[in-house]
Order: sequence, then C-alpha cells, then structure tokens
Amino acid sequence: MNSIGLRWCDQAHCGNAGPEVDEACKTLSSGLVYTSDRFGPCICACSCLAFGTLVQDGGGSLKAIESFATGDHVMAAGRDLRWSSRPVVYSGGSAPGNQQDFMVMVTYADTGIVVTGDHLFLLAGDLPQLRRADRLTTRDRLLSPTGEAVPITGVHIGSFSGGVHHVAATSKEPPGDGLDGHLLNTNGVVSADYVVQLMGQQGENVGGVDTAGNFELPVIGSAEYLQRFGTACLQVPEIVGRLADGLGLGTLARAVSQGTQYLSDLMDAFTPASASAPRIPDDAHGFLSRAEGRARKDLPKRPLSDVITRESVKYLVQQHRLHYPDITFHVDWTSDDVNAYAWTADGERHVSLQGGLALDQHLGLAGIALVLAHQVAWHQGGDSPDRTDYIAVRDVMRQVWFGEQYGTMTEQGIAQVKALFDAAPAADGTDGRTGDRRVDVYRAAVSLAGIPA
Repeated sequence: MNSIGLRWCDQAHCGNAGPEVDEACKTLSSGLVYTSDRFGPCICACSCLAFGTLVQDGGGSLKAIESFATGDHVMAAGRDLRWSSRPVVYSGGSAPGNQQDFMVMVTYADTGIVVTGDHLFLLAGDLPQLRRADRLTTRDRLLSPTGEAVPITGVHIGSFSGGVHHVAATSKEPPGDGLDGHLLNTNGVVSADYVVQLMGQQGENVGGVDTAGNFELPVIGSAEYLQRFGTACLQVPEIVGRLADGLGLGTLARAVSQGTQYLSDLMDAFTPASASAPRIPDDAHGFLSRAEGRARKDLPKRPLSDVITRESVKYLVQQHRLHYPDITFHVDWTSDDVNAYAWTADGERHVSLQGGLALDQHLGLAGIALVLAHQVAWHQGGDSPDRTDYIAVRDVMRQVWFGEQYGTMTEQGIAQVKALFDAAPAADGTDGRTGDRRVDVYRAAVSLAGIPA
C-alpha cells in the first residue's frame, strides 16, 4: 500500500477493463484511473509509448503507435527475436492533448523515443533483462530487432505534451517462457507490449524474466541517480544540441532499422525537468526553516517515479489553482529539499512544493494539502508564523475542502504533519516554534478558538 493510500490493481483487472480504462484516460486529466478489483479500491494507469512512436506492423512497414487498432497485425517476437506477424488483441491510450508530467526520453543512434517510466526495454547481454525506462542509464545497451547492441546516448526526464498509447500482441494472457509474441520493434529497439508492461508494474516474473530487480535500482532524477550518473538526465539531450548546431533541428532525422523518428518533433513536445524548475529566492517563506528541512533530508521517501504520489500532487495543485488563480503553483520533483516555499516576484505570487517534501513518507494526500494551504496562507495575510498556520486551517483548508471533506482532510493533514515534525524534533526552527506549538495553532483554527497564547 502506498502511503498516499492507494494501490495498483491486479494485472488481470486492468487488462480486462482495458477499453473502459482507455475511455477514462481520454477524458480525465489524471494519468490514473480509480476502480476496484477483487481486493477493493485500486488504480490502473494510462501509460506506454508517446504518440508518433514508430512501430513495425505485420507487413513490415512502420506506423505510429496510435494508429494501430484491435484486429490489425503487428510484427512481434520473443527473446529469440524470431519476428512474425501477430494480431493486435488490444489497442488503447490517452487523448492527444494531455500533459504527461513524468516521461522518459531515451536517445540512441541519433534518434530517440519517449515513453512512460514503467515501459520495459529488452537489454543487450547474456542474461535476459527487461529494464524499466525510469531505471535506464547510459551504461545500459538496448537491443535492435536483429540482435545488435544499441548504446544509449542519453536518458532524460521531463514533461510531454501529447498522448500515450499501448498495444498488446498475440494474446491477453500472461506470456510463456521466452515472451513469444510480446516483444515489439519500437523505433528500432526492442521493447515490451502492454501485457508484459502490466505484469512488470507489479515486479512479476514475466516469461522467465524477473522484473522485480528494477525496483532495486535508483530512479532517474533521484538524489542517488544524480550522484551516480550526473545531472544530464535533467537537461536538454546533448545529442540534440550537438546535431542542431551542425545540421539544424528542422532537418534532423536518422533512419534506424527502417524507422525514422525526428528529434526535433520530440523536443517540440518534451520539456526537460530542469526547464520547469523555479528559482527559489533566498527570502522565500518556507513551510519549514532551512535547518528543519535539512534535518529531514534523510527521512524515508517514496521513489521519484511514484505515479500515485505525482498524480495526487497534481490533483491538489489543480484544487488550489481553482480557488487561488492569482497564485502560480510550481512542483519541483527533482529537488531533494524537504520544504515548500511562497514568495512574490515582480508583483506575481508564487508557491513551490519541493520534491523532498512531496515524496516524504510521513505525508499523504491530506498532509501535502495542509502544506500547500500554509503556503497559500502566507499570501492571504499570514504576517507572522502563527498567523500563517492559523489562516491555513481556518481559511484556506475551508475554502478548498467543503463540508465533511474539510474535517477529514484537516484532521488527517494535522496528524501527518505532526508525524513529520516529530521525526526530527531537535531541529531548530528559525522562528523558535516547536512542532507541538504549530499543531496547537492548527487545532485552534479548526475550532475557531483564535490563536492560542
């Protein structure tokens, strides 16, 4: 169970409900679809390959992933790379105009591919490995459809403006040993179909390949990943800049195993993580003091790729934007700073939630909601630390959450924030207040008792 309070559905449920999941993906702004399986409430994901990704069809030609329909034929193989025409037993995805907030761009051989973090690639090597996109590094090598190793020149995270689509080949049933009929030629490299991807989300053994090892590797963009492999994953792909200087992006294209993918087209829709990170001024008002944030830096965190947390935060930001349209909200997922900030620049109001706080395991949906309410409160007359905390619960939480929702979200939020305070109680706040004092102010605001003396 994720500490946000949600879990992934059983693979068979998402597979069987595929058409309905797809319809929901097309109409919802979220990348998650909430449903129930035989164990209770759960979620299925809208995920896979970006629109425009070229996939080899049953006749040997290449066409965009979103143009495949159930009943078409696609070229598919197993780990032996014996390719044959197989039926498409399922095809679906999101609407073309959706904003995908955590996508991975992999560059290789002067081309690239954009996928969701859970998409699985077959790696070159003696042992069969299916590697999640959000665990790839430039030390890994992909595999071409004819079995040659394909060096990776870059792995990057960012947002993608456009739809995602997936297909299942051969059968909806779990594949047998060898993955026969469930590997596809996706823009010149071998990757898994939707059936295998669903099983990989759970870390299952798929066709004789263990996917659980993915979850032992650092997630792209995480502090561990950046320490081991550098910060290039947050930047514009180096190959784009180099080739653009030499050729001009407008004409740049490269054929790979009969396929052509334009990096310029990808970059038009892909925004690297560094481009969306706000600059926090030194005098910004924090939810915690800088010292308190540093004291909590090593507390347990959810992984950066945790789509449940990301979609939950996206929902919370949408809720606050609805009620406070004069504030610009930012979420800097790649920052390990355990904090949130509010500031004014050039007459514009800003709030930024940093990744280190959003991913902290002490905070669930309600706790993060209270953090955002605190930052909004600073813009609503919070001229002292106590008054900011009081306005957050008295005014902002009441504005965003109606009726019983207010009581539920506020009580849970206070409990979660208290757990965060208690996790490092010795840290000194710049205003000299203890976590217990802040909780007392929150509770006074719930009962409208005024700021306690």
